[in-house]
Amino acid sequence: MLMALIALILQQFGIESTPEDHLRYQQEFNNRGHHIGVDFNTTRGEGDKRFTPGLSYEYLVDREHHGYSFEIQGQMLGDVLQVDDKDWFVGAGAAYYPIRHVKLFGVAGSQWWDGEAAFAGRAGVGYRFMFFNVGIMPNAYYQGTTDGIHTWSIGARLQY
Repeated sequence: MLMALIALILQQFGIESTPEDHLRYQQEFNNRGHHIGVDFNTTRGEGDKRFTPGLSYEYLVDREHHGYSFEIQGQMLGDVLQVDDKDWFVGAGAAYYPIRHVKLFGVAGSQWWDGEAAFAGRAGVGYRFMFFNVGIMPNAYYQGTTDGIHTWSIGARLQY
C-alpha cells in the first residue's frame, strides 16, 4: 500500500515508469547478484514481542524461472534505544527461489545475550516485490535455539 501511495505521488509529478522500465529494473536487480538488505521484523514468542532490525548480504544466482542464494545476516533483537536487554543474532544460510520472487530460506547461526550463547536455526518464506530498482520482501520465519526458546517473526527486508 505504501508503494502504491509513493507511485501515485510520483505520477502526480510526472515521474512514471513504463512496463518496459519495470522489466529492465527486474532484470538489472537479478543480474547484479550482490544485494545488501535492511531488515525490519517483529519477533514474538516465549511471552515477549521485540523489534528486530538487521543487516544482510545476499548473493543471488538467478536462473530463467528459479534461483538460489547464499546470505549472511546480523540482527539486534530488542529495543533499539535501550542499552540493556538485547539479544544479538549472526548467521549464514541458503535460500531457494522455486518461483522467481518466492524465497524459501534457512539460516543457522549464533544468538547471544548477557554472556550466554546458543545455536539458533531459522526457516522461513518471503516474497519479493520490485519497486523501481529496490526489492521489498515481506517475510516470516520460525526460529529455534538449543536452549529451548522458540520464536516466530514477521517483517520485511529492503534490498538493493
